[in-house]
Amino acid sequence: ASINEFIWEMGVMPPIRLQAPDMTSLAIWSRGPFMSTACWSCNAWLNFFFVATRKAKTEPEIAKEFVAKWREVFAVHCAGEETVMRAIDAVPRHDLAFWDAMMWAVARQARCDFLISEDFQDGRQIEGVTFVKPFIAANATILEPALV
Repeated sequence: ASINEFIWEMGVMPPIRLQAPDMTSLAIWSRGPFMSTACWSCNAWLNFFFVATRKAKTEPEIAKEFVAKWREVFAVHCAGEETVMRAIDAVPRHDLAFWDAMMWAVARQARCDFLISEDFQDGRQIEGVTFVKPFIAANATILEPALV
């Protein structure tokens, strides 16, 4: 999931108002069976905390509480040396920005089939990881089977 989705769901509004175009994301995160198969990368935590506290002006303790709650729900995968090197290689090879390459490399390391984010080209597949935008209604047919 993207940082905007997490910020939207935690209800952070001032000074920027982030709204989802539909309820697909909320449905994804509220599904119990999905939670046992989902994971979150450490760099997503870092990016979330930065955006929530700097751009959305959320108090650091509030942002920390959300991260702590998500830690209880999601398996967490952090990049090791090999994953960082794979991400670096992916920048020129797959034309990805570095932090996007890190998200992809961690998803690959965790053997994820899907990386759910609004930040990638929908449907693109790199080395077994398919990028899925959660706010596209047609993607419900892809996401629904993954939720059970």
